[in-house]
Amino acid sequence: MFDFLKVVFVFILLVIAYYLLKGVVSSNISWSRVLNNRPPLQITDAELWSNPSPLRGAITISEKSTPKQENPDKEYIYIRAKKSNSTAIDMSGWSIKSIVSNTKVYFPPATLMLKMIGSNTTDPVYLAPGEYAILISGRSPIYSVTPSFHTNKCIGYISEFNNFTPTLSSTCVDTKTILPPTPENVKTYGAECIDFLRQAKSCKSYTNEMPANLLPACRDLVARKLNYHSCLSDGFNKEGYKIFNNGGWYLYLNHNAEIWRNTYEAIQLLDSQGRVVDVLKY
Repeated sequence: MFDFLKVVFVFILLVIAYYLLKGVVSSNISWSRVLNNRPPLQITDAELWSNPSPLRGAITISEKSTPKQENPDKEYIYIRAKKSNSTAIDMSGWSIKSIVSNTKVYFPPATLMLKMIGSNTTDPVYLAPGEYAILISGRSPIYSVTPSFHTNKCIGYISEFNNFTPTLSSTCVDTKTILPPTPENVKTYGAECIDFLRQAKSCKSYTNEMPANLLPACRDLVARKLNYHSCLSDGFNKEGYKIFNNGGWYLYLNHNAEIWRNTYEAIQLLDSQGRVVDVLKY
């Protein structure tokens, strides 16, 4: 009899626990629906566009922006110039402003030709047709080298040792072009060297990971050529400023906390005269 009552008691506890848990889960689901279905900030177009810029439409805030991130290193505003623009646009004095909090941040200085060794120059930020600029609230992973920079066709070598948000391109200059299969190259570096460079990973530096059958001359060539600075130097000598094509600016605001509100926010992109170029509302 005692065992039977104990079984009944345990059964009753399990039933109570089930319905309590069901209620908590249901409550959490309902609250999640409320959070996910918030209406956007109630604000009129007249308020958003009180002083429109003549460049309205030439540069826009992209949906790739992540202003709701709480981590400043992952919170950014992504803007892009239209491909149909007739010329590059000088971003000197431009800013981004929250209508709700009145927080305003200016485009920081940056370097065009990023160097990982030696000093970097401070260059004006221009957005060529089709180019982008990403204003990241946090701090650059390579802050000790330069706070902000423009990407290029060799930038993937930098991300080999540093984590960027958003991620940098992982496509660099094709390693197949470094050592053509000429008789002289086969004699000097070996056929194995040519084959190795034809299958080498893009944007990867090789030090101790080279095959054992490579000749010393080949090992020296790989160490000299498969790195960021060699790629940049060779690429610039070959292509000039085209090495920056299809890239953009990573601009860091160096804040220790998030800048933009996670809910009920309106962000304006302002030109150097404080006129509204584009808006983001949520």
